[in-house]
Amino acid sequence: MLVGAALILAAGSSDRFGADKRLAEIDGQPMIVKALEPYLANIQSVHVVVRPHDPVQAVLPTQVDVIEAPDAYLGMGHSLAAAATQLAQMSWFLVGLADMPWIRAETVDAIATCIQSQKDAIVRPSFRGQAGHPVGFTANFLDELKSLSGDAGAKEVLQRHRDKLIVLELADEAIVRDVDTPQQLHT
Repeated sequence: MLVGAALILAAGSSDRFGADKRLAEIDGQPMIVKALEPYLANIQSVHVVVRPHDPVQAVLPTQVDVIEAPDAYLGMGHSLAAAATQLAQMSWFLVGLADMPWIRAETVDAIATCIQSQKDAIVRPSFRGQAGHPVGFTANFLDELKSLSGDAGAKEVLQRHRDKLIVLELADEAIVRDVDTPQQLHT
């Protein structure tokens, strides 16, 4: 059996939101908890990347592993690099975002199922031709992800390995819908 994981990036500063958006309520629960549901339903090993001593840890479900990213304030690439160092035993993993709370469990399952069957690939979901999240990676990309920095996340890895990219067209608009402002909670 191939062992996989989900990495949920949650170390951002919520500048555009004006408050800690991870704690904003959606359906009576913090956004981050809502965003974790489809991963917890489909993937045994779920990791959330946060800033050191981040108060959001208090609301995370107990089955979630917390990874503290000391350089998270420098950008998403640093958060992803910190997380990648923790995944040495994984065959594949998904990278999701804590501000995408409407992704369906079936979507996470479809991406996980696709990446599990690959040996050397990146699976990027798409909705009507628009690239989304979570993105699936096979383990051979871990070293590259460990060396990321800045705020581009894994974009440079995706660009460098276009030949290994599998685009999975899905009917889930939530893969392209994140929350940057309070108004987006209700749209």
